[in-house]
Amino acid sequence: MIKNYTRMLKWAAPRLESENMVATVEPYNPWNHKGHFIYGKEPALSICREVNSKSIKLNWDFFHMQRTNGNLITNLEEGFDQVEYIQLADAPGRNQPGSGEVAYGHILTRLRELGYQGFIGAEFFPKDKNALKAASDLAYLAKSVSLHPPRF
Repeated sequence: MIKNYTRMLKWAAPRLESENMVATVEPYNPWNHKGHFIYGKEPALSICREVNSKSIKLNWDFFHMQRTNGNLITNLEEGFDQVEYIQLADAPGRNQPGSGEVAYGHILTRLRELGYQGFIGAEFFPKDKNALKAASDLAYLAKSVSLHPPRF
């Protein structure tokens, strides 16, 4: 599957490049997405590096990366050259950042140090189904690491 997926991305890349578009590959984790064929950093990075196009990059979802690989900052540094888009959710419950085991203050600070300028998506389930609290927690996180204006 990965070989065929990579072949099709190689076919699509020049077409995307000609339109100045980017397609992202999102690796999942095997616990929340059974039956998927791209889990974690390694296969996704290998695919993007083999395609070698500015139009085929990674959707770096920290929830999936924590569940599959852990060691979030080191893995981000190793794959940063392929990152197009960032997604946040805390682990293990896929709730808002700050509600689980991921130290998002450190991660967002490192993203800024690496020069990340793109958007950051927040794809999570509000803890206790409290959307206002989740939004407040997210705004507090953005302010605490000086993401102004936040690009969520």
